Amino acid sequence: MLPHNPSEFFDKSLCINCPQITLTQNSSDSPTIYQGSGSISRNEQGKLELKLYLGVDDQRLLLKNFIEEFNENYVGKFIPENRYFCLSATDEHDREWKSTMLLPRYTTNSNNQGIVIAQLNEISHTADISSNQSDQQASLYLYVSKIIEFPFNINRLCSIVSKEEIVPFTINHVLHAAVFSACGYTFYIIKYENNGTLIEVYSNGNDLPKFIETRVCEALQFVLGDFLLWSALELNQRNKRTIRLRSLLDREKKTIVMPPIRFNAEFGKEDVWKLYERYLSHIINHPESRLHPISAWIRYVMNMRISILEAEMLGVSVAVEDFLKMESFKEVYIGNNSSNIESQVSLVHDKLKELELEDSFKKRLYGFLNSIKSNPASATDILKHLTDKGLVDEKFVKAWKKCRNKTAHGYSIKPEEVESEIKLCRQVYVLFHHLIFLIIGYTGKYTDYSEEGWIEKDFNKLLERENIT
Repeated sequence: MLPHNPSEFFDKSLCINCPQITLTQNSSDSPTIYQGSGSISRNEQGKLELKLYLGVDDQRLLLKNFIEEFNENYVGKFIPENRYFCLSATDEHDREWKSTMLLPRYTTNSNNQGIVIAQLNEISHTADISSNQSDQQASLYLYVSKIIEFPFNINRLCSIVSKEEIVPFTINHVLHAAVFSACGYTFYIIKYENNGTLIEVYSNGNDLPKFIETRVCEALQFVLGDFLLWSALELNQRNKRTIRLRSLLDREKKTIVMPPIRFNAEFGKEDVWKLYERYLSHIINHPESRLHPISAWIRYVMNMRISILEAEMLGVSVAVEDFLKMESFKEVYIGNNSSNIESQVSLVHDKLKELELEDSFKKRLYGFLNSIKSNPASATDILKHLTDKGLVDEKFVKAWKKCRNKTAHGYSIKPEEVESEIKLCRQVYVLFHHLIFLIIGYTGKYTDYSEEGWIEKDFNKLLERENIT
């Protein structure tokens, strides 16, 4: 496992010295190759950066000419893949680090030595685990480079290496942690003092699901109401150990978004982890590396909360509208209205044939009818249906309509309206959470932010369908 010294991976002091570095162009036809020694480190902004020192004059001249030609020919253009480079770097411990899609730039130091500098999105290292090191339990360790607030339920003894003295030494700390089970896996979340957050995932089987690192962060992002991106990862499974390092992402980024269940960093609040399990079980089999669509909207809304109130109102309103277009809600609505919709469209279609209209105008009408047939339910239609079924509260629907209509037309809030608009926005947030609960099939506690005192209530409603997508 990675050392129990998070600062080695979180702070800007990360530096991997590499006696051998190779940059290879992605071109299949005589690719350009540059070699030398150098390092991989984090710059002042926390971004991963490669420095390759070129010792051969011919290499320096070739690279300089290559970059000058590149700068001339690709101004304002999309860069083709064959102009990028891939990295292979061997460090002092004989570990090979790899990365792709690099765009090098050339500079010189005070001694006129040629230096290649490139920003890295991520570096990775994979190695075999000897049979005496591995066991049958697959595991994942995610380091998040900031303190995440969460409700803890245990205290955990951890050993941390201190570098504050001349001779490093190990300190035992009792740290707040949470342990819980979800989807057949065991999770630990540990808060390191001033050094970030560690997430551990253990499986009883050989494998963890594909993209599990993304799914875990998505689920925590929702239930904890905070930006959550890992900066270091270790995955152990099938006698392989993979380490991946990224830039320090979103370390200082804050949001004032309200989690579905309000909590303090306190002991208890097991409902938070119950909600986590329901959300994770819904998204865990998402087949792509990018965010699940629901998670993408949650992150979008969180980003809007950093902005002005008008943007926040628009963001959460649009997110609600998009949720209602998801198959889970469309199927419930169409299942109850499909025959009626089809018969109405067919009736109008037949009547159009009898009318003497210009062909171009008639085509537009036919196109409009086809769009109704392919997308028969508007957001308002679905919300009315959900309200009639008692699945959503009518006052939240009215708040959404007001919020959506105002912000869609360049609305600017007057000073005397701020308080009422904040209350309106909070009502839409509750609707936002309720729709997610319906999609993932969650029943349990939640916080009603639309009422003074932020009352904790029970949500006990379920969509009448078996397969929610």
